[in-house]
Amino acid sequence: MSLSTMDWDTSLPSVEDILASPLSCFITFAANSCGYKGFAQELMVNWVHPFFLKAKSAASKEDNPTWWEAMKGPFADEYWKAACKEIQTLEDMNAWEVVD
Repeated sequence: MSLSTMDWDTSLPSVEDILASPLSCFITFAANSCGYKGFAQELMVNWVHPFFLKAKSAASKEDNPTWWEAMKGPFADEYWKAACKEIQTLEDMNAWEVVD
């Protein structure tokens, strides 16, 4: 499937679709010309914005469970401790103000 033939109202390109597109080759070529030394997939998923945010989400879904998935998973205790640490860090930074 090429990016130009996709039905943009009902589907978004996968990482594989993006990497197989002529656009990917052009973006990779341009980035390499500017000194980029990483992988094409990393370039497409992490740096091309905002067109590929859905692809980035799909690529990292397995590594980023929802809150409820994390709390039911084998590492629930670690997730809970990390969440508590994150809240404490934000409180220490005065990142928000409690309002009534």
